[in-house]
Amino acid sequence: CNMIKHRNLTELDLSNHPDIGAYCGESIIALIDRSENLLSLNLSETGVQDSTIVEIANLLKKKATVENIILNPCYKLRDTGGIAIHDAVRDKRNLRKLDIDWRSLSADVICNFISLNSPAISSKLEFYNIDPAGALKIGSALTKNNYAKSIFVNGNNYEICPDILRNL
Repeated sequence: CNMIKHRNLTELDLSNHPDIGAYCGESIIALIDRSENLLSLNLSETGVQDSTIVEIANLLKKKATVENIILNPCYKLRDTGGIAIHDAVRDKRNLRKLDIDWRSLSADVICNFISLNSPAISSKLEFYNIDPAGALKIGSALTKNNYAKSIFVNGNNYEICPDILRNL
């Protein structure tokens, strides 16, 4: 897990290495910290822990160049990490893609992302394990989002469409 210093690194794709997050979290953090020109980060299917995601998010706040963040699937992502990622990307106008694993996030955290009203977040999203009250919160957040086209909640066969909600 010894990572070399690399100031010119623009893309870090560690996806599909399920054990790297459990054993190399500190090295991943150090590499991201040393990568001044990082444009793209993909940590999907790495087993990266929520606490590591929080530390990475704190580093990403300082990186003006980041355009793509992919954490899907990221089975260890929880609300704490989700909030940290949200805070890291909130003011990033150059963000082009934010792909998050929504499965373990609460409706409140999901609403924070929807409220970013950013084209970086997929226009078609699926959320599971959301109770009816959470679905209503998500529906309300959708009314302030110009980019979401549809959201599937709880994996059921119904769909909340922003255009329908805006006309209520």
